[in-house]
Amino acid sequence: MDNAEENAANAAEESAAKLQENYARIRKEYEDTMSTIESYEGASESLNELVVGTDEWKEALLDANEAALKLISNFNLIEGKDYTFGSNGEIVMTKSGDQKIAEGKTQ
Repeated sequence: MDNAEENAANAAEESAAKLQENYARIRKEYEDTMSTIESYEGASESLNELVVGTDEWKEALLDANEAALKLISNFNLIEGKDYTFGSNGEIVMTKSGDQKIAEGKTQ
């Protein structure tokens, strides 16, 4: 193998390794985002089923808001446009925020 072929082979190996690393990183980010969406949806549903002010409700509120904050960061959501704050302190996604999150699920 001459120098040019060897250099090309090395460059190809490096490119393949970088592609594999990037794929793994993007896949993990996607899986983390999907997990956060599921956590938010589950905790939000729990809030609707629990009695306001109970310990269980407070725990669900913390879980929902923690997940919502991650979604706000991940999707660059804007307060007042994509989310608001409910009367009990819950971060509530607006139709616009829900739409951005739904689009993120399909990408």
